[in-house]
Amino acid sequence: MASELYVLSTTGSNITQYVDLRTAGAKLAGAISIPSSVTRSLGAAVDAYGDLYVSGSNSDNIVVLNIGGGLVETLTKDKSAFPFTSAGPLAIHGRDIYAGFGPQPGTNAVISYNVGEFLTGDPKEITLYNDGVDTGPTQVAFDSKGNVYIAEYYSGTAVKYAPGSGKTPTLVINQGTSTCEGIALDKDGNIYVANSALNNITVYSPSGGGLFAPSTS
Repeated sequence: MASELYVLSTTGSNITQYVDLRTAGAKLAGAISIPSSVTRSLGAAVDAYGDLYVSGSNSDNIVVLNIGGGLVETLTKDKSAFPFTSAGPLAIHGRDIYAGFGPQPGTNAVISYNVGEFLTGDPKEITLYNDGVDTGPTQVAFDSKGNVYIAEYYSGTAVKYAPGSGKTPTLVINQGTSTCEGIALDKDGNIYVANSALNNITVYSPSGGGLFAPSTS
């Protein structure tokens, strides 16, 4: 199966799809149109069936598109146990989808839902991650043990939660005023953080006891 990459533009009306990433040069596969009901898209994720989930920060909704780009479901504030205020990052891990909200006072959080329930339009909250998520989540990532990592925009920090626990996170990265726009982990546990204020990507290595440190390798 060819590897795929979906590139989301926050100001555009589509998502660009690339395939064959493991070969010499990725191929442009085309573009998937985002419905006009979604404004300022900040998050996208793809499930095991090829369904595409896209969030709208200004429109306060999340849409589900099928593999051909057709609209499957639209989730709005009145269809969830938690209001979709400034819907942001999206990530899928196993059978669950993680949706981030904020930055707005009292609404900064990441919530996990069952992917299947998302497709029915009536998702029920599984875990609420709002302890330590204070300034607007920008990205969600996972390590090989299932720990949940959430990057924070305005604080320039990233926190880690034990699987299935939205309480008592561990601070793993503190960049001060630098904004964390994206976060990802590799198989060795190194953390890659995209900084919009610094216009770079910093690699952090596990220190074994709390904060990760910038890699020197």
